[in-house]
Amino acid sequence: MKKYLSILAFVAPLIMFSLGVQATLITQTQTFDYSDGPTSGNSIDFALVPDGGFTGSFAGFDDSLGELISFSIEWDIDLLAEFNGGFENSLSGGGALSTGGTFLLDGVGYNGAGDSASGSGSNGLFISDTKNFLISNTFLVDEAGSSYNPALLAAVTDKSNIDAVWDTPVNASFSSVSNLNVSAKGSVTITYDYRAKEVPEPSSLAIFALGMIGLASRRVRK
Repeated sequence: MKKYLSILAFVAPLIMFSLGVQATLITQTQTFDYSDGPTSGNSIDFALVPDGGFTGSFAGFDDSLGELISFSIEWDIDLLAEFNGGFENSLSGGGALSTGGTFLLDGVGYNGAGDSASGSGSNGLFISDTKNFLISNTFLVDEAGSSYNPALLAAVTDKSNIDAVWDTPVNASFSSVSNLNVSAKGSVTITYDYRAKEVPEPSSLAIFALGMIGLASRRVRK
C-alpha cells in the first residue's frame, strides 16, 4: 500500500496538469433580412440596405474564462434579384444589386469586398440571379501587430460590447423591369477560440489527496 500511495503522489500532479488545456469555442451570430418588391417601372434606383445596415452587436471576450487564442469574423450574405424582362413595348430590361465597402470591428477596418447580383432579358423573360458573399477572417492573438492591426485585438479583449459592421449600402438600380423583387439576407458570426482555465475535477482532487496522504505516510515511517 505504501508503494502505491507514494506513486500516486507523483502521478496526481500530472493528471491535474493535463486538465482544462483543450481549446473551447464561443460563437455569436447576428442575422439580417432586407427585402423589397414587387416593383415595376423605369429607372428604378434605391438603397435596399442603408449604410450601416449590416451591423452585428456582440459581447467582447471575457478573459476570466481563460486565454484567448484567436478570434474570427464570418460574413455570409445572399443578394437576390428577380424580375420579368422589359415591359410590353420595351426591348430589354435589366440592372443590378451592387455592393462594396469596408469591414469594421468596433470602428477599425480590416478588409473590403464588393460585387453584384444582376440580370438582363427581353420582354417576358423571367430573370433570377443570386450572389453569395462568404467572407471569413481569422486573427491569431500572437500575430497582432504583425499580420493585422492590434486595435482589433484590443477591441475584442478590452470592451464588453463590440460592433461588427460591413460598411456598405446595397443599391438596386434597374432600367426597365416589371415585378422586381430584391433581397439581402444572411448573417455575421464572431467566434472566440480560447484555452479554458484549469478547473480540477472532484475525482482528480481525490487522487491528489490520496497522493498527499501517501507522501505524509512515507515521511512518518522514515
